[in-house]
Amino acid sequence: MKRLLLIKTLLLLICSAGKVYSAGSVDLRIYLKNDKSLKSLYQSTDFLPIWINDSFEEKTEKLKNLIENLDKEGLNPTNYNLFLSRNPVKDEIELSKLTLKICLDLYNGTIDPKNIFETWNLPKKKFNKYKELAAIIKENQLENLPELCQPNYEGYLALKQYLSKYYEIMASYPSLPKINKKLKPKIKDKEVKKLRQLLYIYGFYDGNTNSDIYDDKLLESVKRFQESRNLEADGVIGVKTLNELNRPLDELIDIIKINMEKYRWLPENLAENRIEVNIPSFELKYYENNTEVLSTEVIVGKNYEEDFRPTPIYYGKIEKITINPYWYVPKKIAAKDILKKIKSNPRFLEDFGFKVFYNGQEVDYKKIKWRKYNENNFNFTLIQSPGDKNFLGRIKITFSNPFQVYLHDTPFKELFKHKKRAFSSGCIRINDPLSLTSYILNKDKSEILDYIDSNKTIDLVPSKDIYIYIFYFTALLKNDTIYFYEDLYNFDKKILNLMLDIDE
Repeated sequence: MKRLLLIKTLLLLICSAGKVYSAGSVDLRIYLKNDKSLKSLYQSTDFLPIWINDSFEEKTEKLKNLIENLDKEGLNPTNYNLFLSRNPVKDEIELSKLTLKICLDLYNGTIDPKNIFETWNLPKKKFNKYKELAAIIKENQLENLPELCQPNYEGYLALKQYLSKYYEIMASYPSLPKINKKLKPKIKDKEVKKLRQLLYIYGFYDGNTNSDIYDDKLLESVKRFQESRNLEADGVIGVKTLNELNRPLDELIDIIKINMEKYRWLPENLAENRIEVNIPSFELKYYENNTEVLSTEVIVGKNYEEDFRPTPIYYGKIEKITINPYWYVPKKIAAKDILKKIKSNPRFLEDFGFKVFYNGQEVDYKKIKWRKYNENNFNFTLIQSPGDKNFLGRIKITFSNPFQVYLHDTPFKELFKHKKRAFSSGCIRINDPLSLTSYILNKDKSEILDYIDSNKTIDLVPSKDIYIYIFYFTALLKNDTIYFYEDLYNFDKKILNLMLDIDE
């Protein structure tokens, strides 16, 4: 009898036209014991359903539309399957699970960053918008879900806009113009017309698209394009510029999605006073009270296959700034790099102010038979004295990290002329350390220069907490334009494979 009554009740719920399910008497508490996230979602509704009511069909249709357009949010729609069993309680729970998964994937990302960056130490965000999410579902406003769950960083929102723009380009131009030869300003060539059209499509050019003459207006557009790809902005369409112009649009779309994913790994907010270093773009920005006050070029860790020394993706608090620092050369660098210089120039140590120690005692470098030492048996300690030739320059910024990595000045300023600046052993060399130090310590540059001119080693501590964040963004918004950078350490490839669920 009870079984027959239950069947009749279910049939009534399923067959009610326009009111597919009745929610009034369903208490979901007993179904949510083992799912903390779902339990948190329903706590704000006193464990009453949020799907099975008068607008059930409209809600499920909106959810379906949301899923179909998740590619515009940087997610893969095929990862979210909408299936209705026509069992009221089961559908209620499964629909909430699916919606919550979409929300949490937008909030925290689909990948654990520690699977990409071994050094990652930013804590995972804790989602606490369950009440708002339940209201969005209950009030049939699922179109507002992305805005609720996505990161609110300007960079993320800008990438999302460009993702939508590139999808529109893909729909409007199934086949983009391809440039087939190198080009120089002032020439006349049929390829120039295609160059104009391509730059117009991407938003770098707004003039006549039918001319085959490479004029000054087109030249400026090409330079802006080259700058956006971190190329020498000379207007010459050489091999590198050709490759970037002809880069497949779907590849650029993937890069945007990858970098949107990286934004999802960040905390809700970064420290108000902070340094941000972005490795692929070789730049540092300093923020005071969340306002950018300084931008300067940096040199980062090497990316050579035979000599891979990446700068770690990490964050930590500034501990001190050392003026006129000594350089206590790490063993690996001493054995791998300095030893070569000693062997090629016996006076190298003396010329650059190095002292040599063995078992804690200083020894005469001239009496050492350096030829018999290599990376495997090098057992000396090298310390470089402060001065103009010190490899750390005149300023060293120490922050909490276990890698012996710090920010520092450099005497080799000529390296900043390069567009690609992956020359260090992992530390970050700064082009304008004086201005940065002035901001951090809230002291005039003249006062910092007085410290430097004293030739004394001085440790200074900031009066406020300042954090350093080392990031790895290969797509960024700059000057109202999207910039793409080289995947120096091949992290993007790993991220894409995980996003597409491809085994490496």
